[in-house]
Amino acid sequence: MSESSQRLVSLDVFRGMTIAGMVLVNNPGTWAHIYDPLEHAAWHGLTPTDWIFPFFLFIVGIAIPIALGKHVSTGSESDRGPSLGVYKKIITRALLIFALGITMSAIPFFQFAATDAPDWLKMLIWMAMTAGLFLLLLRNFKAAGVAIGLGIIGVVAMNLAGYNVVPYNVGTMRIPGVLQRIAVCYLIVSIIFLHTNWKQQLGISGALLLGYWALMTLIPVPGCDVTTVDDKACNLAAWLDRTILTENHIWRGGRVFDPEGILSTLPALVTTIAGVLTGTWLRRSSSPPS
Repeated sequence: MSESSQRLVSLDVFRGMTIAGMVLVNNPGTWAHIYDPLEHAAWHGLTPTDWIFPFFLFIVGIAIPIALGKHVSTGSESDRGPSLGVYKKIITRALLIFALGITMSAIPFFQFAATDAPDWLKMLIWMAMTAGLFLLLLRNFKAAGVAIGLGIIGVVAMNLAGYNVVPYNVGTMRIPGVLQRIAVCYLIVSIIFLHTNWKQQLGISGALLLGYWALMTLIPVPGCDVTTVDDKACNLAAWLDRTILTENHIWRGGRVFDPEGILSTLPALVTTIAGVLTGTWLRRSSSPPS
């Protein structure tokens, strides 16, 4: 096996381990008794769980030069750079991923805990609608229609059976999320990749990190005596989330901040650019010599 093939195999193993890690931390068996490595750090610190989502952003970054590398301008007069169609595909894909994240947060379109139907029935409805959404992405519209139809029938059956079905409250929908952040990072970093070289990408990464540090440490937060990253509430990122998104639309577990919030997208972009740099290296190393 060639060195380039070994690198690609290693990438597949890394991707598989990331997915396996996600499944493990999202399904620890019982939320009442979780091993410490399977929990996020409360604030400061780092656990194996905290690596999972950054690894996904890193993998997204690796895929960008592999998918878009042929559209990068070579600098020759005959090369006009990426076509309008390339940007259309990038924007369409980003919007689709963002919409998928919003929809996933709303499924099964009723409040799971507040609805007093049996849990097994609610889970079946949730699984049917989720399967339908997945089949839509695969363009299997017939099967998607059947799955979604079964979910709707289940909701109707709950109502007819006399259960108290509490509708989903759009007013408390969480706007940020994992897929939403992936969409934003994919959109911005794809455009950066198409118009910069690896040295410029390193420079952008450094500027983003320094800018994020300055914003988080130098700008005072209204209502806080001391602005510090040591406090979950009294930092600029948390204040922006509460002010722009409002507390009704951020992660309930965070209460005063959202882990996929607005300002914290800046270091997430750097993680994705790190993947782009790795993907560029892999692409060049696997290309046959001219």
